[in-house]
Amino acid sequence: GDAIESLGVDKEDPEASAQVAITMSFVVGILLAIMALCRLGFIVSFLSDPVLEGFTVGASILICTSQIKHILGLDIPRGSFAETIAQIFTQIHESNPAAVITSVICIGMLVSVKMYSQRRNLSIPIPIELIVVVLSTLLSAILNLKAEYGLPVVGEIPPGLPPPQVPDFSLISDLFLPSLTITVVLFVVCASIVKTFSMKHGYETDENQELLALSLANIIGSFWLCYPACGSLSRSAVVSNIGAKSQLYNIFVAVILVVTLLTFAPLLATLPNAVLGSVILVAFRTLIVKLKSLRTLWIVKKADFFCWLATFLATIFMGTSYGLLIGFMVSILILLQHTALGQIAELANLPGTAIYRNVKLFPGARRLPRVAIVRFGSSINFVNRRSYREQLANFLTKTPPITTLALDMSMANAVDVSGINMLRAVTKMFREHEVQIMLVGCRGPVRAFFQRCKFSDVVGMDRWFVDVPSAIDYLHTQPGGLELELQEVKLEGDNRKSAVGKSSIAASRHPRRPSRDSKQQLE
Repeated sequence: GDAIESLGVDKEDPEASAQVAITMSFVVGILLAIMALCRLGFIVSFLSDPVLEGFTVGASILICTSQIKHILGLDIPRGSFAETIAQIFTQIHESNPAAVITSVICIGMLVSVKMYSQRRNLSIPIPIELIVVVLSTLLSAILNLKAEYGLPVVGEIPPGLPPPQVPDFSLISDLFLPSLTITVVLFVVCASIVKTFSMKHGYETDENQELLALSLANIIGSFWLCYPACGSLSRSAVVSNIGAKSQLYNIFVAVILVVTLLTFAPLLATLPNAVLGSVILVAFRTLIVKLKSLRTLWIVKKADFFCWLATFLATIFMGTSYGLLIGFMVSILILLQHTALGQIAELANLPGTAIYRNVKLFPGARRLPRVAIVRFGSSINFVNRRSYREQLANFLTKTPPITTLALDMSMANAVDVSGINMLRAVTKMFREHEVQIMLVGCRGPVRAFFQRCKFSDVVGMDRWFVDVPSAIDYLHTQPGGLELELQEVKLEGDNRKSAVGKSSIAASRHPRRPSRDSKQQLE
């Protein structure tokens, strides 16, 4: 509608409006094809499961709410969720008894047969939806329910297929920006529907293939008076509910639809709207049940709970497009916050082994005297460099003071320029306090990046080690050796302590001593 107005086209002119719609469908198809060629399907990876569930439940409630007017036989104009609810409560006393009775009977039949099929585990599902539609259409026609009781029906459906029409390519430049917005929203909505049902039925999907399919559907459809389209959550729910297992069902649907439009379209004029509303309402009952997951999310992880809730509320009150957008933004903000608060773990030795673990999780682990071993919990980048630097600086205040800081990089998959600048600053800061820096467990890409940045000029290659035991063995070989004094490992708020005493590091000798060449190898 906005695109039509921006072009100065009269909305009341059906031919002009149709020309804008099919041209936009063509442009959207081309943009989707470009996205498929560029392999941009990975965008969907940023839609977390809580976002998808919140969107699915919110959209399900929106669709079910829109069907209540048909179930009650009310004439309510299309509007927002709040407006629709307000109109329903305002007009509920005007409900059509015939529509209510029809809906109750249909819902009862649909639910009963579904429960029976599930209980019996039938290999071929009973097509109860088709049976209900056919029977209700026949009864409505025989009993003349519309005339006798005012039961709202589908009404006359124009028979035949529309003639093909070529889009107006001169409008492409004017429609590019609105088409780009529609393309992004269309793909994200469709991808969320795909992921919802793939999780429900346990199959894998290829987002780039979805892009290509949507592209072809819109490009071909633009020559047959189709507006920009994508998957439908309501129709997908109905199809899932009746037992369809693959996209092959679309072939049969297309054939039946064409045959119906060419021959049987007038026969559907007496189909009650209440029946269609009942079919959709029953199909969504399994999706709305996902509300139960909200309690689990609150217990497991509150950040995901708020992500789910934000998506759900935005979908309900602002619509599906804004719901997904807000859910996406909230999940990205949570991810950035988690990344910005990068955590390091201080490692200590498990007695009698060559294993080093987080002292907060293993209170019996033994710290080495004058040595601090810290492990980065993630990649090091411009987002978390400040957090990491502040945490590392705390080791300068340890008592007794440390003389060696071993940086375990085994969990850092990547380091950017900001990260390596932070490491340079930290190395300089510790050297001013006469503390040497050692690098441990650098992954191949990280090691190669360090070498390109000439970080070996800051921390010599003789201080790079494959793993923590290799670094400790190296310290043991240095003049004076490394005497191990068992220290207390006392956590904040925890009274548990390890044993206190003195022994040589040889007492807990590592079962292997790597060769000097292994110090230079990549992990």
